[in-house]
Amino acid sequence: MGTENWRKDPDVQAARRLAQERGKSAVVVLAFHQCEYSITSYGRNKRLCDIANAIADVMAREVEVRAAIGVGPWEEMSEASVQWAKTRNKGANNGQ
Repeated sequence: MGTENWRKDPDVQAARRLAQERGKSAVVVLAFHQCEYSITSYGRNKRLCDIANAIADVMAREVEVRAAIGVGPWEEMSEASVQWAKTRNKGANNGQ
């Protein structure tokens, strides 16, 4: 999304308002309903925006993993997410 487009995005504007109202320099918002979800991030400057975006990416992956292993209301996920979840869970089961 181009610089001007993301500034006009209603989700980003809401995240920005939330950050300002709470006195925070960055926020990540996860919203979901049944099998749909969205994650929006905002940072006061480029560095904070990049950090919030990286956290949002991790959160998105976690949502996909939980969906792939049947935790949550999601029914279908990509094969790549399923394989990633299996790999991740295998390591967790081995105490790694």
